[in-house]
Amino acid sequence: MFPFFINKNIFTNQLRILFNIYRNYVISNSKNKAINFFSKKKILKDLKLSNQTWKPNYIDQEFLYKLILQKKISTVLEFGTGYSTIAMAAALKLINKKSKIYCLETSKKWVVNVEKGLTKYKKYVEIIHSKCEMQLIGTSLASIYVKLPNITPDLIYVDGPDPNTVKSKIFNLNYEKTNTPISADILLYEYRLKPGAIIVVDGRPNNVIFLKNNLKRKYKFRFKRIYSRSIFELQQ
Repeated sequence: MFPFFINKNIFTNQLRILFNIYRNYVISNSKNKAINFFSKKKILKDLKLSNQTWKPNYIDQEFLYKLILQKKISTVLEFGTGYSTIAMAAALKLINKKSKIYCLETSKKWVVNVEKGLTKYKKYVEIIHSKCEMQLIGTSLASIYVKLPNITPDLIYVDGPDPNTVKSKIFNLNYEKTNTPISADILLYEYRLKPGAIIVVDGRPNNVIFLKNNLKRKYKFRFKRIYSRSIFELQQ
């Protein structure tokens, strides 16, 4: 119970403001550290794409780069492709010559842009251009790429698809005007994953809830609120 002289809404709003101030500070500091990290590795210039209006998220790139090296990841499945693809490919290059990242992408234009930026890492990346279709999973509308790679990934990174590219409908419903994409592709891979496999979801809170409700095996779950990053690690 709040004391009578404290307005609960005002208190909550003040906490939210303080958290956002702290979050902005942490993100700014983390970004500078990530840039310095890649500068020392002499690969900072590799992590950019030409003719793009937004800048790389160096924080996410550093996290994925270090995760691959720490866990000795050799096969990555990425939903969506972009700056993260280059960072992960750079890390895979240090693992072994057979390491590879398989990327699903709905936009042909984006496929071309990313392929142009993979000058040093093309052999470690396979980008699959595929449309997404709506599926009914239980009572949830979810998207699934039509053309999936027949692999057993050690790491799955979810940052796609763009909800605006999923055009099919079920019961006249789709992602239009909702911007709440839910990808169900991971469910098709779950029973081929090995213990220790990692699923990383960038933002997409509804997708995280969907996975929590539909994944059947045992996972250790972590949520990094400041970075809006969810991590599932398969235990068994």
